[in-house]
Amino acid sequence: RLLGGIATSLLFSVFEAWLIRAHANAKVMDKLSSSFSTTGFGNSVIAILAGLVSNKAASHGKLRPWDASLDTKEGMFFVDGYLNPFDIALLALICCGI
Repeated sequence: RLLGGIATSLLFSVFEAWLIRAHANAKVMDKLSSSFSTTGFGNSVIAILAGLVSNKAASHGKLRPWDASLDTKEGMFFVDGYLNPFDIALLALICCGI
């Protein structure tokens, strides 16, 4: 738990520290405020779009067992429904990893 807290703290502070140092090295500290504003706005836009895509994916199909021959709600693996956003996230991770 302690290492998770340290990792989260680093995740959210390393980029900002790098951005400040990059602006200082380039001697454009007057543009730092604009850079932070742009990253904050871009992050918000991406979060909204991801939410809309996930909502559309979740409402696209009904949750059903993996084996289509099963007509019951019992099963070990399920597809569609609320699992679609997780499938999209996994696909994005795989694409970014390539």
